[in-house]
This record gives sequence, C-alpha cells and structure tokens, in this order.
Amino acid sequence: RSCHKAAPSDPVDAVGFESCIVPPRLLACWPVGLLLENGRAQHHCTAHLTNAGRGRRLSTIRSAGAFDNDRIQLPSGGPAAAPGSSPLPTPGRPLPSPPVLHIDDLLPGSAADVEREQVEHVVLRHLAQLRELYTWYSQLGSGAARDDDSWLLSRLQLSQMLADCAVPSRRLDAAALLDVLAPACRHAAEAGLLNDLLPDPQQPDQTLLFRQFLEGLVRIAQARFALLHGSLPDRLSHLLSQHLLAQPPAVLQDRGALHERRRGQLLDVLAVRHQQQQPQATSHVDGDAAAGAAWLRDRPLLPADLADDSVWNWINSRQPALWPLYRSLSGCADAPTLRQLLRYLQEKRVLHGAVTFERLTLFFHDDDGSFDIHRALSFFDFVQTLANAALLRYNPNRHHSSTGTTAAAATLLVDALGELLQTHRLLLLPAAAGRT
Repeated sequence: RSCHKAAPSDPVDAVGFESCIVPPRLLACWPVGLLLENGRAQHHCTAHLTNAGRGRRLSTIRSAGAFDNDRIQLPSGGPAAAPGSSPLPTPGRPLPSPPVLHIDDLLPGSAADVEREQVEHVVLRHLAQLRELYTWYSQLGSGAARDDDSWLLSRLQLSQMLADCAVPSRRLDAAALLDVLAPACRHAAEAGLLNDLLPDPQQPDQTLLFRQFLEGLVRIAQARFALLHGSLPDRLSHLLSQHLLAQPPAVLQDRGALHERRRGQLLDVLAVRHQQQQPQATSHVDGDAAAGAAWLRDRPLLPADLADDSVWNWINSRQPALWPLYRSLSGCADAPTLRQLLRYLQEKRVLHGAVTFERLTLFFHDDDGSFDIHRALSFFDFVQTLANAALLRYNPNRHHSSTGTTAAAATLLVDALGELLQTHRLLLLPAAAGRT
C-alpha cells in the first residue's frame, strides 16, 4: 500500500517491484528472494504478481474470488527464511482484497462504475487515518494499548466519534445517523457476520466491523450532505476533510483541547442567544452575556466528556438498566425526543435549581443558537444529557476549581452520575411509556 513503484517491468501482466520503498514493518515478512539494501528491493531479485485479468480496474477488486488467478511467484533457488521471520504466503493462496463496500443502491445507474471507483479511491487514500480513528474509539473502556487493533467499534463509540467531529446536524440528528447504517448491518447479517438479522438501529452495544464502518461513512456522507452539489465521492471527501479528518486523529484524542473548544462554542451560543433575546425576557443562563460566561467558567467540567475509560466502564455497567429506560421514553418510536426526556427529568425533580430547561438545551444548540425540542436522541445523547444534568444538579465543580487531570474529572463525573440515579431513582421505569 505504501510502496512507490518506479518502473514496472511489465505493466500488463505483472506488478513489478523493481525499485520500491519497503516500509520498515514489512521488512520482517518480505518474501524470500528479495535482496534488501537500505530498505529498497533491487531489480535483479524481483518478486511479482501475475494477473490474468489484465488491466483490471480497482472497482472490480471487491471479493476474494477476484484474486483466483493471482499468485505470488518467487525466484527459484532463493535463500531460506531467516530464523524468527514471519511465514511466507503459501503459493496458490488468494491475496487479501480491499474492503468490500456494498453501495450499489447509492450509485446512479449511468455512472455507477465510475463513481464506485472514485469512492474506493477516496477510502483507500485515507485508509490509514480511518483505521486509526476506528482503533482509538473502539478501545474506549478497554484500557488496551494504542497499537491493539483487536477491538470492534460499537454504535455507542461511533456516536462519540460523530459527536466529536460535529457530524450530526439539525436536519440529520445523531439518532438518524445511526438509522442510516442499517443497510451496512443488513449486508453483514446476510453474509452471516451478525446473529441478529435486523438489529435495533439504536442498540448501543451493536458492533461494526471495519468494513461496515467504512461503508457506513459512505452512507452517512450521502445522507448528511445530500443537499450539496456534487457526486457521492464529493460528499464523502467533504465528510472526511471537513469533519472526521479535518484535523489529525491525534487531535481528537487530546480531550483537554477538545473540551476547551466545546466550551468556546457554548460561549458563542450564549452570546447569540443574548443578542436574540427580547429586552423584557429573562433567563437563568443567557439573560446577560457576561453572567452566562461567568456561569460557564464556574463549571469547568461542562460539557461532560464521556470519552474516558472509567466513565465508559460506568456506562457499560449501567447499560442493562439505562437501555430499558431509554426505550420506555420513546414509546412506539425508534428513539425518544428531547422533549420526552426533559419532561421525564421534570417529573423526577431533576429540573430544579441549577438544572434548568435553558441550560440543558444549551448542549443541543445549532449554529444560530437555536435548538429543536422534537429532535430524536440517540442513546449516546441520552447518556450525555444525564451526565450534563448530573454535573449541574450536584455541581462537583465546587470542589474542583479547574479541570485538572482527566482522571480526576472522570471520577467527579462518575460520582455525580451515581448520585443522580440514586437520589432521583431514575432507573425506575415511568408508569406511562411514550408520553409526550
């Protein structure tokens, strides 16, 4: 993938490696017969791949069956493998193929092949960064090493990623984004990769394979930027360049910097609300822009950040109780609305004192400072709202003048969440489900 081909010996029947840069991590498993000098494979000891397909486009490389005629050929009489080196690929075994993207339903009939090829080029161009994002978020709550890529991404972790990258919008909220993933999961179920043929779109512990994740991003790009001019590859490029990969993945892992950017956005919303407010109106949050800013400065942990192993473990341990509550609030709908959740919190006397309607809706703002009371909430939004309410209601920040370490902030958040659930008995399901 990261080799730069210089001059192929036969551009039709073979992919030559006459002078290519070999990544260091591949040196240990490079096929026998290649003489390596300073990380370069020399032309006089060439390994090549025969290709009976001749000139096959990238868009046709979508399954293992497409590689039936591809074989690794090594020069005869090559030296034996060095002790401790990785096993050589067995001659006659098909080579691995790129991720399979089932996106035929998204492609126009007249230009389907061209757009498919362009989509695959966009994905392959950013594959390393997307893998890094997938790996880091899939490890939330596991305590795994950064180079451990054996974890699968859950929908709850995907929701955290989309929220960090500001993908949800007023037109397409977080719950709707998860609904968009349904075809990707259906294809996996039909292939026998899932036990449940029709999983709940909002089920937080449903996992996505890396291929499903890539296909899901294509579908999210199509739905999220449907109003933009351009083709599907253009929309996918916009999603990656302006949201998921607008900054290096390591920036998203710096939770302190990300938290400060979010607080800056909330201050901007407070200022917008103050400008739009009528002179006679009053509000606990933004009746005065200076007072609103002071209120936020006094609560350095807001908004609550769930991307910590201890917080994630707490969510996973309470999920069997939180999930039925989430489903009971939605009634017959797929997901509860913000209005339904706020009414439930009001009945449980959570909306009281410091926890006001204005302050909780502040975290669901749009760019113009407004919010939609009828927006559907994903399970992640539901837990995020409880976390914000816990920090407002029990205000652990009064003992914590600054955000301090991530571990200290996470401990305060977990304590506040536990106190909120216990004091207000939130895990007791409402008597009448689905009330509006």
